[in-house]
Amino acid sequence: MEEKKALRNRIKKLLRSQPEQQRKEGAQRVADILFSLPEWNEAHAIGITISLPHEVQTELIISRGWEEGKQIAVPRVKKGTTQMTFYEIHSFSVLEDTFFGLREPKPSECRQIDGQELDLLLVPGVAFDQKGNRLGYGGGYYDRFLHSYKGKTIALAYSQQLVESVPTDERDERVQMIVTERGVYR
Repeated sequence: MEEKKALRNRIKKLLRSQPEQQRKEGAQRVADILFSLPEWNEAHAIGITISLPHEVQTELIISRGWEEGKQIAVPRVKKGTTQMTFYEIHSFSVLEDTFFGLREPKPSECRQIDGQELDLLLVPGVAFDQKGNRLGYGGGYYDRFLHSYKGKTIALAYSQQLVESVPTDERDERVQMIVTERGVYR
């Protein structure tokens, strides 16, 4: 557990120190690579989080999805539970600030959808290795969801988030692919 915490803190510090212009350029490159993949092009329903400031920015990916007529669903964590629920969004105006700096859908303004209906899930995380292991933020929400999810999974990350080996335990779930500004890791 301490090993995970130390790695999480180290990578988050590294990401926060990245110059804004470098972050923007990297995010655009990640998006361009994602848009070239068959997993993106064949997907009709996509699950994606609203990124935190130090993460690969997802707003441009969401906007592109809307332009292409894709169904975009964003998760909302039900505070006090261990579950997240996906809601279809058609506009950023249906989002609200919640806990830990997250922006999540307002349930009163969005249609809830079954997460298992998503063709593609774009998975956030702090660190990844080339085997698809991921280190999340410590809540376990994505690991619990991924345990039964049958669709395709892609993590979006900056190359600084790739490490030799991510410490794992029996509850951790892998992603099928990682896209960074430097390429794709399967």
